[in-house]
Amino acid sequence: MILKLAGNLCIGLALLLYAIPLPMLIAEPRSHDGGQSEAWGLIFLLLLLWFCLAVALRVSAANGGLDWLSMARGSQYALVVVTCLAMAVVTTLSGMLRHETADQIPWAVRPLVPFAWAMWIFPLAVIFFALLTLNPGLGAAVPRLALRAPLGLAGGISLLVSFGMLAQWFVSSQQRQAARVDAIVSEASERSKQQMEDLRKYDANTQLSFVLSHTNRYNDPPLRELALEKIRAVPDLEEQLIAGLRSPWYESVLIYLDAEDPPEGKRLAEPARDAFLLQAEATRETIRAAATLYPDCSDFDARLVLSVADKFRTFGVDYAPAIRAFRSAFDEPHDPKVKFTAAARLDDWLARDTKRPK
Repeated sequence: MILKLAGNLCIGLALLLYAIPLPMLIAEPRSHDGGQSEAWGLIFLLLLLWFCLAVALRVSAANGGLDWLSMARGSQYALVVVTCLAMAVVTTLSGMLRHETADQIPWAVRPLVPFAWAMWIFPLAVIFFALLTLNPGLGAAVPRLALRAPLGLAGGISLLVSFGMLAQWFVSSQQRQAARVDAIVSEASERSKQQMEDLRKYDANTQLSFVLSHTNRYNDPPLRELALEKIRAVPDLEEQLIAGLRSPWYESVLIYLDAEDPPEGKRLAEPARDAFLLQAEATRETIRAAATLYPDCSDFDARLVLSVADKFRTFGVDYAPAIRAFRSAFDEPHDPKVKFTAAARLDDWLARDTKRPK
């Protein structure tokens, strides 16, 4: 008895919402905010309406109103929740999108939008069914098919439209992802093309630092090959590399030494240590001056330094003091405290170095 009373109260509240505030909200002219006020009003109103109808349908199911579906009572309750949620979605969209052009409306919901007919018809179908199944005396003369068909059509259409919108969302998301990938590939290709054009203009004899930076092991092979071809043609390459390791463009030389073996590495071993010290001081200044620091700060530089150190350590130069100076740069006071990945990388190298035979 209490359940039946609760169900009828929900039907009454749903009918009240349907008959008074809903028409008033729809009849108001669009506000200056582009219809956002109406949209939020519809969402709130229809969610409340469908909550009431979901409760009423659940009470109807508990009283055997949905036993004609030939499924367990628990499954009936689940079906009521899912179907009412679907009807809430499609009726809200039916009302909200009635002023939009077809290309702005998901294809699955377009048939329900003209005149917002789904928003007016679907709640009535559920109210009609719930009222007559909760109060059998009122619907005794109504044919069963006439009682069940409107609910079945409203629920079935809503579920179908909801699945259609999910399918459209999935397809659209895949298309957007593919478009993003294409854009990234296109941008990378355009960037490589521009870099190739720029590199062709450089004279390695007078602009060696610019050419060296294009030998990065992660650059496109054609770009690297062109840079290496220009570098091999430099007659005093070794002297310029030695000077570069002790200059502000030491990083370009480290990039080259990380990716390529120089013709003669022994003479570059000690200048490489000097470059490590320059990198340590540059990192220290960066940490002192930076307003915001990130965990990957100078991680690229640490990788370069350690790669060159491992490559040239066979020439007998002790790189550990320079690496420790680089590592100590990350201990500069800064707020907030940041755990640098480069510091951990350097700590690992120093730990391994102490175990190496001297």
